[in-house]
Amino acid sequence: MFFFIIDLILLFKLINRVPNAVYQLKDIVENHIHEMGLEAIERINETALNVNFNLIIILIFNFHLYLESKDLY
Repeated sequence: MFFFIIDLILLFKLINRVPNAVYQLKDIVENHIHEMGLEAIERINETALNVNFNLIIILIFNFHLYLESKDLY
């Protein structure tokens, strides 16, 4: 996970030089994360009753705060 975040930071620094490329990259990443999330939900659909949704929301929120603190938005 750590290397993935470093890769995103390096990609952001490279893409940031091209006008409007950051917004296009943001859309691509959002769509990818959305699709991956839907696939993950489908895979765990049968065991979803045992999931603590409050914990998931807290984890997503904390990840969002982490990305915001790194000025990736």
